[in-house]
Amino acid sequence: MDTLLNKKDVAARLGVSARTTTRLIESGHLKALKIGAQVRIRQSDLDKFIAAQLKAGAR
Repeated sequence: MDTLLNKKDVAARLGVSARTTTRLIESGHLKALKIGAQVRIRQSDLDKFIAAQLKAGAR
């Protein structure tokens, strides 16, 4: 089972603000789940996002 991260945790791992994390989610670049009023990001979705960013940066 995937670990579920909140926006603050994701922001810390990416080295960005929580607002930037929200923008990534709202723009569709980062997948997120809404559980009640809470937003959570699967660790596997964060890993995919990071891999895509590394691949895009290598071009």
